[in-house]
Amino acid sequence: MMNKTEKVVYESSGGFEDKSNILGIVVFSVAFGIVLGRMKESGDPLRAFFNSLNEAVMQLVKVVIWVSPIGIFFLIMGKIIEMDDWAKMFSQIGMYMVTVIAGLAIHGLFILPLLYLIFVRRNPYKYLSGVTPALMTAFGTASR
Repeated sequence: MMNKTEKVVYESSGGFEDKSNILGIVVFSVAFGIVLGRMKESGDPLRAFFNSLNEAVMQLVKVVIWVSPIGIFFLIMGKIIEMDDWAKMFSQIGMYMVTVIAGLAIHGLFILPLLYLIFVRRNPYKYLSGVTPALMTAFGTASR
């Protein structure tokens, strides 16, 4: 009995593929920035242009960040309005929340203290009671 293996031939089609060349853009940008930095005073107008362009793009991004919650709200509301049984949906979301909170509680109150006990050989709950004021301050004064 003879074992026969099929011969697979791969052919390269070659040619141009219409894809973005991120590596080329990054290399060009780095090289352009180095050259622009070495030009000293003669490169100042171009540097000022790119600084202004950067500020304009940042302002645009800031507007999009401020407006996007409104669009997301209406996208979600559109899906909620399409639903037939709201009570079932909210009960499923409620069960999901209970599952996530239970998992986090098990992880935070049992798994992590057990790992602390195994590796440090000290009482993890005594450590947690000492850290609690700092954690409450951190959560209470969290900035945006």
